[in-house]
Amino acid sequence: MGSMTYMHLRDGRLSQRRSSARTVEGAWQTVGAVCGVSGGMITALLGALLTAITWLTGASAGYGLWLHRAGAVLLFSTIPLLIFGAHCLDLMEKHADR
Repeated sequence: MGSMTYMHLRDGRLSQRRSSARTVEGAWQTVGAVCGVSGGMITALLGALLTAITWLTGASAGYGLWLHRAGAVLLFSTIPLLIFGAHCLDLMEKHADR
């Protein structure tokens, strides 16, 4: 999504201004950073909790294998979520430097 510029006459001088599309472009980065970082922390905690429950109750319970799989999936999804959140934070930083 390209940013559009327009010329603005102010105090007898022309100045360039960026359109509001620029702020919309940065909005998904903020949402991605919040979802990635907070989602990564939440999945790590839930995955560890579910794995600990399966260790304590054992696999003999009817829900033991399901909880173990769900905990493993949550623990494995932690790293990609944190990487995505960090990437969005980097994009936000580059956006702020411009």
